[in-house]
Amino acid sequence: MNGHSVQAFANSFVDQVSALLTPTETSTLNNLTDALHAGEKVSITTLLNSLFARSTKEFIRTQTPEQAARIVTGTLSAISSLSREPDRIALNLTQLDDGGDLFLALDDHPFIISSIAETLSDADVKVDSFLHPIFLHKGEPVAVSFIRIAEGSFERAHALLPRLREMLHNLTRVGKDFGAMKALVSTTIHKLPTTPLLSNSGEFSAEEVSQFLAWLNDGCFFFIAAGTGSLERGLDGASLLGVWSAENAYTAELRSEVREDVTTLTKGGLNFSIRKLRLSSRIHRHATLVHILVQPQKSNPAFSSFVGYLTSKAWAHEAHDIPILRRKVDSIIAHEGAIPNSHDYKYIVEVIDNMPTDEALATPASNLIALANLALGVFSQEETRTLTTIDEIGRRAFTAVVLPPERYSAATQAVVQNILEEAFKAEPWSSEVHIDSSKRRQFRLYLSTPLPHGAKCESIPSSLTERIISATMPWDEKLRDASQSLDLSFPIDGVFPNDYKAATDTAEAVHDLQALASLSKENPSVVSLFSPEALGSSPLLTIFSANKEISISLATPILENVGVEVLSAYSYECLGPLGTTYLLKLTIRPYDGEPLLPANFNTAVAPGLSKVLDGNAPNDPLNALLRKVPVDIQQISLLRCYCAHLWQIQKVSTKRTMWEALAGSPPVALQLCRIFDWMFNPAHDLSLEERSRRSSLEEAVLLEALRDVRDITQDRVLRALLALVKNTVRTNFFANPVALALKLRSQKIEFMAPTPAPSSRSLCSHRGSRELTCEAHA
Repeated sequence: MNGHSVQAFANSFVDQVSALLTPTETSTLNNLTDALHAGEKVSITTLLNSLFARSTKEFIRTQTPEQAARIVTGTLSAISSLSREPDRIALNLTQLDDGGDLFLALDDHPFIISSIAETLSDADVKVDSFLHPIFLHKGEPVAVSFIRIAEGSFERAHALLPRLREMLHNLTRVGKDFGAMKALVSTTIHKLPTTPLLSNSGEFSAEEVSQFLAWLNDGCFFFIAAGTGSLERGLDGASLLGVWSAENAYTAELRSEVREDVTTLTKGGLNFSIRKLRLSSRIHRHATLVHILVQPQKSNPAFSSFVGYLTSKAWAHEAHDIPILRRKVDSIIAHEGAIPNSHDYKYIVEVIDNMPTDEALATPASNLIALANLALGVFSQEETRTLTTIDEIGRRAFTAVVLPPERYSAATQAVVQNILEEAFKAEPWSSEVHIDSSKRRQFRLYLSTPLPHGAKCESIPSSLTERIISATMPWDEKLRDASQSLDLSFPIDGVFPNDYKAATDTAEAVHDLQALASLSKENPSVVSLFSPEALGSSPLLTIFSANKEISISLATPILENVGVEVLSAYSYECLGPLGTTYLLKLTIRPYDGEPLLPANFNTAVAPGLSKVLDGNAPNDPLNALLRKVPVDIQQISLLRCYCAHLWQIQKVSTKRTMWEALAGSPPVALQLCRIFDWMFNPAHDLSLEERSRRSSLEEAVLLEALRDVRDITQDRVLRALLALVKNTVRTNFFANPVALALKLRSQKIEFMAPTPAPSSRSLCSHRGSRELTCEAHA
């Protein structure tokens, strides 16, 4: 990322970019020097190399001089505007046809890239490219970011700008005061008395608290705010560091939570507390914040406050290496009477070691004792056990679920999380989730759920434990209960493989069992649609095949022709009534945005798709009619036959154009089928006169629908197909034939009539997907 790196662009390209810069931009460029080689002027070549040093070759290859110049201009503009911004943060978003360009510039600080990336990701802003060079502008280090916003994400990015500026403003304050916050920790340590300090987790010696604060200062805590104050007046504005020096909505919410902790410390007569907040950090990593509050002297109401989160270094430490936590472990072992190095002793230590470290520090020892006993009981009972506690402020609910491994799956975890958030009226997917799978015979699932601000939730819902245990019942057991009403000719034990069970809810599995049961030698492929209950989930298409494995490359073109996009796919081998059966599961989405309703899809579309997959029906754009109008795959074959006949006798268009004309005018296609049905369906016990009258009524509806057809070629095709249908005199369509035959009155069809025109007939036949043949009879 400097002038000595490999040149990204040819000299001729650089010259073209340079020629597009304005004198003002050139002047800004002349004030830049290389951050890695201070004093070395930045040329346009150096600037381009620095900007694109970490770009993909594809991104570089696609840049035109004009596009590269636009990026250079945006970068230089952001740098030059820094001095005019009161907070020295330049932020500019430009809309493009296929997304947007975001330019940022600010004084260099650590964690800029990760903080920006986390903020964009949280807002679901997709990024195509993220470039982040550092320059010296007039001798000061400036961090520059160029971010290419992906197509479809511009509006979200634009709405995010105020929050992004707020985050960068807070980041600069944290970077500026980080050393001062660590110094305040050292000052607090020196003020600690020799007498013990009372905390929300019991009494600890001053030496232990001192070592804990030193442990935090030794790279185990990422500080975002710190300050001092008094129990009566709260935080002292003159001493505040980090984000406290930035007044915004985020700091206002943070101040409210810190004030809660100060009040609780005062009312409880405590000198020391470790508590988790509701808020998460928006800097570097979006971890839940921890607040450490220390009143060094019992006789003095002054306190020190530190807000931040534990670093990865802290999480890597075992419990006996962490001050405060090691004393909690000692108290648990003493309470349980565990002999050193015994099984119970090692087990208690192992449970605390593998739970979330911030939760272990913030949880009172009495709750940790209950948690250790909860986990120990599963070894003897082989069932799910769960414990939920709420902190004394009513800020967070902490739930531990201990269960045998066979009861755990990703789907189970999601269900448990949903149960907790629903029970506590928390935001969906707001819980922190931690899974401990270190033990072969036992999994431990920990969930920390932030409770709504101001909601006084002091009790656990009575049904919560029962609901969680029910949600973690063994998958096979839940499936047996859910499928009792099904009349199956085969046992369900062993039908589905383990990877299927891990990824599939039992409600979906019951649906799949019904589909599997409908397989037969006559119908070796079955297609069905399932809609998950989870809000926002995409429909799932299930394809069972007894004869062959259906690949995604085979299924995708077939689904494309019915207007459905494949988003993801999973395949499994199952055991069904016909033995080994191949299962393909596809997450799908309709291109037209129309909802996919299982009741309609499984009746109208799925049977036709099964025939196409088996090779018993062609795959072409006409199959889109399955989703548009009430016609089946046989009726579509009838329309395909007429198209093939029309193509043979008059080259009015290509066959694909004919198919697209019908697929693009579903009402016309439906009316053609209805006219044909009234004319020939033996199920209608009507006279010829009545059949003619009803088909004429359908023709009138068709002619009205033709008014909406704007393309002249398609209009000609549809009118020609109407002429063929109207002048059909005989067919074997309703006899379920292997080959379809149609007899036409050709002298009544203008584009078929011979000259001179005796009484004549045209016989056409169609077998499956083969070409149609015609004979004219005079």
